Amino acid sequence: MPHYTQSHISHISKGGGVESFNENSRVKIPALLTLARLGFSYLSLKGNTQSQFDKTSNIFLPSFFKSLQSLNPTLLESNLPSILSSIQNILFYDDLGLAFYESLTKGLSNHNTESQNTLKLIDWQNPSNNTFEMVTELPYGRDSKGSFRPDITLFINGLPLAFIEVKKPNNEQGIQAEIERAKDRFNNKSFKPYFNLTQIIVYSNNLEYDESELMPLSGAFYSTSYSLKINHFREERAETDQLFNLKELDSSIRDEILRDTNAQAIAQSSEFHTNTELNTPTNRLLVSLFSHKRLLFLLYYGIAFIRDKDIQRHILRYPQFLAMQAIKDKLSIWERSDDTKSQSLPLKRGIIWHTQGSGKTALSYYLTRFLRNFYQHKNIITRFYFVTDRIDLCAQAKSEFTKRELYVKEISSKQDFIDELTSSSIHNNEGKDEIICVNIQKFSEDAVSVPNLYNITIQRVFFIDEAHRSYNEKGSFLAYLFSADKNALFLSLTGTPLLATGNKVSSKEIFGEYFHIYYYNASIKDGYTLRLIKEDIQTSYKENLSNAIKNLEIPKGLIQSSDIYTHKSFIAPLLDYIVNDFSTSRKVLDESIGAMVVCQSAKQAKALYQSSLETSNEHNLKTALILHDEPDSDKHRESFKRGEIDILFVYNMLLTGFDAPRLKKLYLHRDIKAHNLLQTLTRVNRPYKNFHYGYVVDFANIDKTFEDTNKAYWNELQQELGEFSEQYNLLFKSPSEIKQELDSINEVLFGYDKDNKEIFTKQISKLKKEELKSLQQALINAKELYNYIMLSKQDNLKNSLDFATLKALLQIIEERLSLLRYEELISTEQIPTHTLESALENLAFIFKQSSKNELLFVDNDFIEKINHIGNEFSKNQDKKDKAYTTLFEELQALLKKKDIAPTQEHIKALQTESAKLLEQIQSLNAANDRLCAEYNGDSKFMRLHKRLLEKAESEHIEQLTNTALRKYLMPIKESLDDFVSNNTNILEQESYFIKESKSLTKSQREALFKLYSKDSSQSLFALITQEYLNQYKGDSA
Repeated sequence: MPHYTQSHISHISKGGGVESFNENSRVKIPALLTLARLGFSYLSLKGNTQSQFDKTSNIFLPSFFKSLQSLNPTLLESNLPSILSSIQNILFYDDLGLAFYESLTKGLSNHNTESQNTLKLIDWQNPSNNTFEMVTELPYGRDSKGSFRPDITLFINGLPLAFIEVKKPNNEQGIQAEIERAKDRFNNKSFKPYFNLTQIIVYSNNLEYDESELMPLSGAFYSTSYSLKINHFREERAETDQLFNLKELDSSIRDEILRDTNAQAIAQSSEFHTNTELNTPTNRLLVSLFSHKRLLFLLYYGIAFIRDKDIQRHILRYPQFLAMQAIKDKLSIWERSDDTKSQSLPLKRGIIWHTQGSGKTALSYYLTRFLRNFYQHKNIITRFYFVTDRIDLCAQAKSEFTKRELYVKEISSKQDFIDELTSSSIHNNEGKDEIICVNIQKFSEDAVSVPNLYNITIQRVFFIDEAHRSYNEKGSFLAYLFSADKNALFLSLTGTPLLATGNKVSSKEIFGEYFHIYYYNASIKDGYTLRLIKEDIQTSYKENLSNAIKNLEIPKGLIQSSDIYTHKSFIAPLLDYIVNDFSTSRKVLDESIGAMVVCQSAKQAKALYQSSLETSNEHNLKTALILHDEPDSDKHRESFKRGEIDILFVYNMLLTGFDAPRLKKLYLHRDIKAHNLLQTLTRVNRPYKNFHYGYVVDFANIDKTFEDTNKAYWNELQQELGEFSEQYNLLFKSPSEIKQELDSINEVLFGYDKDNKEIFTKQISKLKKEELKSLQQALINAKELYNYIMLSKQDNLKNSLDFATLKALLQIIEERLSLLRYEELISTEQIPTHTLESALENLAFIFKQSSKNELLFVDNDFIEKINHIGNEFSKNQDKKDKAYTTLFEELQALLKKKDIAPTQEHIKALQTESAKLLEQIQSLNAANDRLCAEYNGDSKFMRLHKRLLEKAESEHIEQLTNTALRKYLMPIKESLDDFVSNNTNILEQESYFIKESKSLTKSQREALFKLYSKDSSQSLFALITQEYLNQYKGDSA
């Protein structure tokens, strides 16, 4: 093996440039160019730049110090190190970055700099006063505790506040692969300062969103540190034209980025031009999030810290973000109008129509932050009120706001509210922002705002929760609400606005226009809510109830119809059905789920609850009764959320605003009309674990009511959204849809022997990987529908497929796919990263499966070593190197030992072998990286250097050292790089490129090749030109 130079350079860039049609050329570099169009300056890591990044935090010190002094003119240069130290200390807090976020948004006050008050880190009002920069492959963590390199890091004033991870389209495991990596990084305590500082994370594999995926695999998503919940972003048409009207990128900036990433060759390919267009999934998301004004808005208002059992970080969802933008635009119109007195209804009012489960309470919290700041800049004090029409909703809202660190005052009486409107004092001594929760019944004729004694201008903001009820335009509550303060801002929240039908007045007529609409279809597509499956009642049970009713009605007239449904003869079979069905559901779905029974009357709810107590020894389920006159209702509601109660019996309460993700079975025994029906159904639509559906057991025959209600809302959406509307009937997955999916699965399996697993195994052994994956997806879909089949009690669906057999067939297919990945690994020298990692993970898994008792001794270090080996082989940039092929043969030998029983001796031997192999491949990669750095990170010339050196050794050319060879090759590299950059499409003309390259580098070539034999010169020059052509064609070098 030749001896390669030991670089004296103080940093090592991630070598490689762009050798192939991969995530760099297809996604990362186009993303860099898009960000440059958005105004981010490109930072190169070449030279000594990397030493200018703070090791604790990756803060870019030159920009950080410069911005600090620019934004804080009295700050002395001598104070800068102390301020950096203060931030470093904050970043080590165990608070998920809360202290740093407050310093970022409110100013840094926790510093040891005399004569300085709060220091501004960002100018939030004037984007142009800030410095926006980006860098690619900046490493974080450089010790034994681990390290990683985000593909792109974004800086504001030197602070690395966002990073972007990209994968090429159709990567193994899709976006979930990045989520798993993120989970490991979040749990690594040595990375805490980095993630406490990071605010926004983007994951993308540059594919369009695929709504058919059971979990997100395709698309471009955003999140925040410590959160594994990823968010879609769907831009709205009104915003798109203005937002995406970016000026073209200056060619010099483009060339600088391409040169620095050694990617000049790809600039001439048609694929590259396609990937740099703004309408690609990745570029669209970058424009939506990182346009400077939007980015500052999202950072300042869009990060929330939730204190529940543990502290959590949340980021603004895109419909919440767009709703806030719509209100922001409306404010500017209202501020120009002073015609409030002539209005019969308040001028500043409107509706946010967001579906249940989409986060309307959270949106209210984000809006308090935005509106408070908006009016504060006008020297106006804001007072926020959250108006509900039920005491339990007021308590629930208080709980949600308290978790977000708002101080909540509850109005206890009408007089209390009158006092509040005539006061301007705050209610807490902790300096917290405030919101006042008030029940609509506390409004009165005397509850009217009056000028305060101190002549302070106050802007009141009323959030009207569930604005689809209790607000009759002819009733007193509405009049009192709007007369409380005619200049107030009234923001109405609902998932089901009232529509104008007959004599009814619509919500729009009362509360104003729709500011923003986010209906069920989008919420389901985005994964914020689930679709529902409606289960019909078993025929035998219907007959039993029918007979019970007939018996109770004899003699006729002796019993009221309302009493029939509370009689023990009716209650007993009803409860028996619910208990048995729910117990079965828990076995099939998940033992932790809960149920709610919506009863026909409060009397029936009491009867069912009492019967459940009397039969508790039979079913062993914990039940509770929730009624307005039950003293423990609030306590039971919270106990249910914690999983301490299994079934709730309700009548009117909890049908709206009740958010309990574990509630997955709804037993509907009451005929509910119009918008109230949708409110009730969506109690079971919250995401929970791996559920894809909520389940509704329909005793009340809701089909006609649901169809009429849904059609009415669809018509309303058509009027509001016009041609952009679509069929919004996505709430339920109907039996016909399920039957259609089952038929489709049967069609996919046609021709395969499903009864004989051995024959099936032989049949699939002849299939290509893509065909196997198609079969796999069909069987996964069947597995998902199995839940419905088990719960539906419909014989025609039960007989559609043999699910037990399909489960076994799925296992066979997955074993076959795993074997194919393994065979690819050991049979090909050119290893795709995802295949190698997957095969090595499977190897570690096989060890665990082989001998359960023995492998209790296989520790995490060994498994991590196996994974590290895969990563290192994948990263190698010179797979024609003899040293690499030798190590690869050793890897093949190691992997072939997978079937040997893992005895203690065998495990120890494997640990020794794997440790040695890991050390050798790491050493080889490090040598490649060092040599790559000598050519400014260009792996093409790293490989050329090695091939030329190998040839020199074979011809015994002793005077050609590493240093001498670099002196010969660098002028050639510079000439060819300039030639390719300045001549568009030159690489499409292969023969012309080779001819011109010969002429262009003639003097440099002759100086080098005269050292070699005459026969070698021509082939050696071909190596140089072929590297450029390979890069252009996307072939692996």
